[in-house]
Amino acid sequence: MKRLLAILLSMVLVLSTAIFPAGAGAKEKGKLESFEEKLEEPKKKPVPRRRRWERRRDYYYEESPEVEEVVAAGVMQMLASFFLMGLMHDGSSQELYRRLKETESPALPTIRIEPAYQYVAGGVHGFSGKMEAGYLMFGVDGEYLHYFERDPNANMKFIQGHFLLRTQFASIIGTNLALGVKSLWGQRRHTGFEFGIPFYIFITKNFILDILPYWAAIRGRDVYDIGGGLSFKYKLFGIRAGYRAISVSGETLHGPRVGLFFQW
Repeated sequence: MKRLLAILLSMVLVLSTAIFPAGAGAKEKGKLESFEEKLEEPKKKPVPRRRRWERRRDYYYEESPEVEEVVAAGVMQMLASFFLMGLMHDGSSQELYRRLKETESPALPTIRIEPAYQYVAGGVHGFSGKMEAGYLMFGVDGEYLHYFERDPNANMKFIQGHFLLRTQFASIIGTNLALGVKSLWGQRRHTGFEFGIPFYIFITKNFILDILPYWAAIRGRDVYDIGGGLSFKYKLFGIRAGYRAISVSGETLHGPRVGLFFQW
């Protein structure tokens, strides 16, 4: 009997050492860990683009630039022109400030505070707090965003802040030029420069449509933070429902977002 128990005990020990390490190694990575790993991947050195000239009939021509570069340059030029038009309109006048406050307009807020919740596809949850403060065309903003997941247990924080040049154009359209930094805190801390052009359409003084595109350069990687939503504001308070996606090298944290805000 003792010999049989010894044999069974030995088999259990052998199986446990063979099975449990394999199970631990097969555990899938979480969304947050995969996102940070994409950010930390060594970036491949770009292959130098040679200036290629080809002969066609009796003339030479240079290889055309990439379509994406042409489109991006065109969009940036259009947005810059639109922003300058807003500055030349009436974005810095004292009369504008008085009129905005008297009509309870949502444009160019003096102060805005917005806590929000986001559900990210893949079982990740996010809570954020955002604040904007300014006077007419000048302002600053900051946001703290905390993502966490339970299986596996992990969390990640984003902290970002910007200096803002704010404009209003044609009374129903507003846009900001945002320059600042974005910092990611996961297993390690990563920080880089961030640029954005938040865009707002004031359908009425109560309904606001926004598009919030940002781009950051962190560890030589492009990090895109793009969101949009619809807000309803009544006097000093409001609610906003939208969608947000943060992406790096094909790995994306995205999902619906809802928040409350105070604005004056």
